[in-house]
Amino acid sequence: MRRCCLFILAFAVLYHCDRCVSGAVLFQEDFASNPDAGSWRAYGDSSLFHWNGPDQVLEVTWDSSRANSYFARPLNTILSRGDDFSFAFDLRLRDIAIGTNPGKPFTFQLALGFINLAEATATNFLRGTGTDSPDLAEFDYFPDSGFGATVSPTMISSNVQFATSFNSPLELTTNDWFHVAMSYTASNQTLVTVMARNGTAFGPVADVVPGTNFTDFRADHFAISSYSDAGQDPGFAGSILAHGVVDNVVLTVPEPPILNLTGGLTNGAWQVEFHSRTSWLYTLEQTGDFRLWSPVSSVAHSLCRIRTRPARGPFIAFGRTSDEGPMTKNETRMTKGCRRPELRGNCGAQSPVLSFGFRRSLVVRHSGFGIGPVIALTLIELLVVLAIIAVLAALLLPAMNKSKASAQRIKCFSNLRQAGLAAQMYWDENGGHAFRYRGVATNGGDIFWFGWLARGSEGTRAFDASLGALFPYLSGRGVEICPALDYALLQFKLKATGANIALSAPLDQPPVNMNTVLRPVETTVFADAAQVNTFQAPASPDHPMLEEFYYVSANEATAHFRHSRKASVVSCDGHVGVEKPVEGSIDERLPNHFVGRLRPEILAVP
Repeated sequence: MRRCCLFILAFAVLYHCDRCVSGAVLFQEDFASNPDAGSWRAYGDSSLFHWNGPDQVLEVTWDSSRANSYFARPLNTILSRGDDFSFAFDLRLRDIAIGTNPGKPFTFQLALGFINLAEATATNFLRGTGTDSPDLAEFDYFPDSGFGATVSPTMISSNVQFATSFNSPLELTTNDWFHVAMSYTASNQTLVTVMARNGTAFGPVADVVPGTNFTDFRADHFAISSYSDAGQDPGFAGSILAHGVVDNVVLTVPEPPILNLTGGLTNGAWQVEFHSRTSWLYTLEQTGDFRLWSPVSSVAHSLCRIRTRPARGPFIAFGRTSDEGPMTKNETRMTKGCRRPELRGNCGAQSPVLSFGFRRSLVVRHSGFGIGPVIALTLIELLVVLAIIAVLAALLLPAMNKSKASAQRIKCFSNLRQAGLAAQMYWDENGGHAFRYRGVATNGGDIFWFGWLARGSEGTRAFDASLGALFPYLSGRGVEICPALDYALLQFKLKATGANIALSAPLDQPPVNMNTVLRPVETTVFADAAQVNTFQAPASPDHPMLEEFYYVSANEATAHFRHSRKASVVSCDGHVGVEKPVEGSIDERLPNHFVGRLRPEILAVP
């Protein structure tokens, strides 16, 4: 049983995630800004992790001669075997070597995945022994030391039972980009791993299914992990030293145990209301002296209403919110049961549970006021409150802006995904022939892939979306529009996401046959597009303006890197990703708008 303890409430819980959808929380990190300013923290040797601002990546050193070190972010919940979860990331290794430590000539792993932070940072946590590294769900890579380079998705239970697969030879070659996506489904108890190298499928990687001896696990952080090689059997000891970069981390985990938390006085009693999750036990505790706490009630319903009993005279229940720090006798934690199976017999007790060293993902401790005399604020107190609110607003504004950008990027991904599926349906129904980005001229206008557009001055041109090649396959309008583009700028007219011009044959030639595209996973069909216009009024060479554009080309600056200096693209196989501009390709006429060129290899067709 999972346990959650609360205090009487006076303040709302501030919880941030990039996106919350249907019982799951999505976190994204593209390292466009310094992760240290967000939720990421370094543990152990912080010199192993460095944010590269110009390249917008995280530089990582995996050095097994150092102590266990992690670059981690909290999940704001606790993962178990009964939860659905996934993580994905991009990895490029610059160099990698094994046997770098004397007396340890064999291979050792580099790792990324979910950890239990309190356990992983303990002095007795040793990844190399095989018996001292509980509560993990991670991606492991072992360079070749005679048995082939090995990719090993791994889950380790609380009592250190392993569920893993060994896949070799699968070498993570240096200076190549590898995309790794791992997804666990609780209903079939299966961990699935999918990989790609430079956009091409890589693998396969065998699924992992925990065995009957695999009890459960508890993880509360995602981490890029550099493990110490201490504690290994001297006859098989290995070591590693590797340098590389990590980018585009995406995590999907269950929503936190407490949602929509509210509190207020109702009929003279303080009432707490929140939405809970199944299989969690919620306990309310109160205090009058900040030293001794006593349970008020326990509930386990989808919607919980907890009321305190009326107090005689002034009544105070006090606490604070925190994500870190050891447990004390005055604290109450949300937990997922015992972290060791041998303690399970005591999990039902309410007071002894603190002494068993439970771990948690979120501590909810609040202050609230019950019945008592009403105290008015003085002018100075009011000014102090206003000043605190102003400071909090200034601190939260960057996080809110980042959340908005993340939401826009997610919406853009969704739009591109739908456009890519529409293109595939068009190809299927037209003998594999690709549509042209621009078709025949008719009725004083031109038919583009997104509709008919009359000729004339921008802002006055008639438009009919129903004549577009993909209109029958799209549900309404808006899919062709990217929400991250600032349409309030002085620009011309809403147009569309850019189609790959290389897939558009001239009108006097047969259409491109998609069956001849050799690498659909690497070939772009749509991308964020724009151009700098200096030739059409009100634009001029002295007054360049940004214009959303119809196509992207390898020979022109027509790609728009509007998502933290990256452009969203969808490939012919339907997967969506991000691309950085070709070095030196940004149009200097509007350098702050980041219009440039995509890599020519993702736009080329035979």
